Amino acid sequence: MIPSEERVPARTYFLVRESDNRIVGMINIRTALNQKLSKFGGHIGYGIRPTERRKGYNKINLYLGLKVCDEYGIKKVFMDADLDNPASWKTMEALGGIRVRKYYNEDEKCDVLDYNIDVKSALEKYKDIYEPYVSIKESIKKQNRK
Repeated sequence: MIPSEERVPARTYFLVRESDNRIVGMINIRTALNQKLSKFGGHIGYGIRPTERRKGYNKINLYLGLKVCDEYGIKKVFMDADLDNPASWKTMEALGGIRVRKYYNEDEKCDVLDYNIDVKSALEKYKDIYEPYVSIKESIKKQNRK
């Protein structure tokens, strides 16, 4: 798919806890960005089930998402988060995210933080912590194929 201002190619994955086969989160990876997403939104959107938050799942989720970005040749991931969502921007920072901008979004009426993550650097730096969860990625792929 060629990116347009209406659509971009994207992949959605579910983070499935293997012990009970429960979906605990999801991640949407935009493999190419249009002009708007290059400025607002970026490559990745993610979420964790409310009952599973504050357990470290989104760091695993983002690490696995960065592995997918690497497979698609994305070298630098652009992401954003509302300032009043520290769980999201702290997740980005925990995986090497560098804050590049803070601005007020008139449409959403909130402050937004933009981040860049060097994909190769993050994968190398955090592999010892998150690589044991790679088998979860295989569960994600199987769920995605159904």
